[in-house]
Amino acid sequence: MPLANDPDLVLSGAAAREIISQCPALRVCHLTLRDREDSSVSVPGDNIEHTSLHTLYLHATWDSTVAFTMRQLFTRLSLPGLRKFKLTGSSPLPPENPMRYFTPFLAAAPHLESLHATCDLFLQTGWLDFLRGLNSLQRLTLDYPSSLDDGFLDHLQWTGADSCCPALRELAITSDCTFSDAAVLRFVRSRMLAGSGRGLERFEAYFGDGVVSSIDIRAAIQPLVDAGYAPPVLCLEYPQLGLAPSYSPWDGVESIPWNKEDA
Repeated sequence: MPLANDPDLVLSGAAAREIISQCPALRVCHLTLRDREDSSVSVPGDNIEHTSLHTLYLHATWDSTVAFTMRQLFTRLSLPGLRKFKLTGSSPLPPENPMRYFTPFLAAAPHLESLHATCDLFLQTGWLDFLRGLNSLQRLTLDYPSSLDDGFLDHLQWTGADSCCPALRELAITSDCTFSDAAVLRFVRSRMLAGSGRGLERFEAYFGDGVVSSIDIRAAIQPLVDAGYAPPVLCLEYPQLGLAPSYSPWDGVESIPWNKEDA
């Protein structure tokens, strides 16, 4: 079974774990998760290592059971061949942070290249601690990052081989960014200085209401481009400003001279 994908099938964490364990040839898996928390159900005791699975997409309802679901699925589960992981959820946000159950699982995936996650689930400090261990990560996409500030981009700056996410090539923040121009510029410049084969290739950021840019980032990095450093593709989208009111010297005049209907 190379692919398991049924968006209409909703599984408990334990059932999802069972499917993965019983399908050793599974390579791509898309699952929707929902549990009814039952304290009488124990955490699975057997270690499961699945070497073929390289893509795992999960969608869960972030209610009071999500931490239980994550615990049932990820405890003692090892996917050493995992390269793409996506974890999204629907409101409301969970009362208990489920991050502690799946971060050890992802940290044990040495070849993880792509991570897409609903970011509002976790505190910024949780993300920073987690990202430090993802040395192979090339693409990071975060949804609804209201908890992220300039410190997040500063943490991702290139500082050498020991940088956080040293292999990062693409970063996308899909909505509600609050990063300052200065933080964006520091991040982009530092990643350009990583040099050929290691620099950032694409940076997308969609800013929230009220955020206004006062710096032309492309112009600011032009000296580095002139010096031979490859620039990333920049997709920085700011909220559109409302149209300024229009004024006419003929306001209040009943008959405008060139109005043909009055001729």
